[in-house]
Amino acid sequence: MNKWLVYGVAGGFSLLVMLFVVYFLIDINRVKPAPFAKQKDPIETNKTSDTTRDWRLALDERTMKENYFYPLTEISIEMPMLHDVHQKFQKRIRHFKLTTQALSQYHYFCLKQVLTQSAVKHKIERYYNEVGVLLYSNDAESLQTIVKDLALYGIESTLKEL
Repeated sequence: MNKWLVYGVAGGFSLLVMLFVVYFLIDINRVKPAPFAKQKDPIETNKTSDTTRDWRLALDERTMKENYFYPLTEISIEMPMLHDVHQKFQKRIRHFKLTTQALSQYHYFCLKQVLTQSAVKHKIERYYNEVGVLLYSNDAESLQTIVKDLALYGIESTLKEL
């Protein structure tokens, strides 16, 4: 019973807050004519209204009269570094695949540590019965040292160039 009383009070309070906000918004946004404004004849107002005109034509006329520009600016930027990036991609980076048998958690941890210490870009792919590591490097000697370091931890691996 006490729980429902709390819910009822909270719901009633939130309803009062919502009603206050709605009343406040209506009161703020109420359009009041100025006391010194000249009242137009309703017949004359209907004759000069733009309701029959297409809104796109009215917008076009407004933009022509006011020299209005939309908030869109087209710019062209020439970046001098793009030439350097293109030259870097022209150099071919050799891809190697290092394969091992399925590893225990300790051996997998050792493999990840050896790869991070060698600072060679790599991607590890785990399969059901083997682990494949894609290596991106042009230095074949550093990759051979990775194979030797893995042999120190008892991980047999083979290295092939793709």
